[in-house]
Amino acid sequence: MWGIYDELIDLVPPDAVVDDCLVGLHWTLVRVGAGVGTAMTVPDGAHDLRPAALVGPSTPLAPVLFRHGTHMLAGTVVIDPGAVWRVAQEGGILQIFESGGQMVTLTVAKAGVNRAIVRRTVG
Repeated sequence: MWGIYDELIDLVPPDAVVDDCLVGLHWTLVRVGAGVGTAMTVPDGAHDLRPAALVGPSTPLAPVLFRHGTHMLAGTVVIDPGAVWRVAQEGGILQIFESGGQMVTLTVAKAGVNRAIVRRTVG
């Protein structure tokens, strides 16, 4: 596993990767101890699973997800809308993270699910 969310990398053992689980996807998902995927790859039929972490640029950074078993949200916050708009108009993708977007990680605070710890991811 690789990526910009460093705190997640050490949580997943290298032999836990499933390359092709489309056949019997639900069967595969309910039997795993941990799964990693972006917020956009949560498949139909996974509604009964309890994700520990949702990661990826489009992850909804909604603390209400902490009440449903999620412990970490890692996504992007727009800090300069004008810069992000220009990059999008020019067809840029990764440039958003350098011009106007900030990657952040929300984790459940020990005080409870009504508070979250926000850490900016330095990449």
